[in-house]
Amino acid sequence: MKYYFISNFSNMHKQPFTIKIQLLSIFDSVMPVISILFVVFYFFLDCWHNIFAEILRFADRSFYKDWWNSTAFSTFFRSWNVIVHDWLYYYIYQDFLWLIGERARDGAMLIVFLLSAISHEYILTLSFGFFYPVLLVLFAGTGGK
Repeated sequence: MKYYFISNFSNMHKQPFTIKIQLLSIFDSVMPVISILFVVFYFFLDCWHNIFAEILRFADRSFYKDWWNSTAFSTFFRSWNVIVHDWLYYYIYQDFLWLIGERARDGAMLIVFLLSAISHEYILTLSFGFFYPVLLVLFAGTGGK
């Protein structure tokens, strides 16, 4: 994978910028990135969680739902990672509604998505050593709608 991406993007600065070249490089990267996404999803949300469920004798094992059938972003975010969704719902969303009242559901949802986006971005910044706010924009942009 490393050699594919390096050879694909290493000569970008030597060519004149055109939309065609940019789109071709993006479309060349789509399939490897999607395959990496599915492999990481399988190993992290399926294998890794099931290993710890076996160790801790956790019987439920409902770590994700059928996120691939989602037709809305809200359904996707609820079903992609059930553990994180449940924690955010019970400890952030419901507590925020309790503090300011039931009429501020949109504000509570915005707070939850911003908190999730900032924490994911913080983890990525510490892991990769640089700040590139892609997840912040994706979480806040799609989650706020």
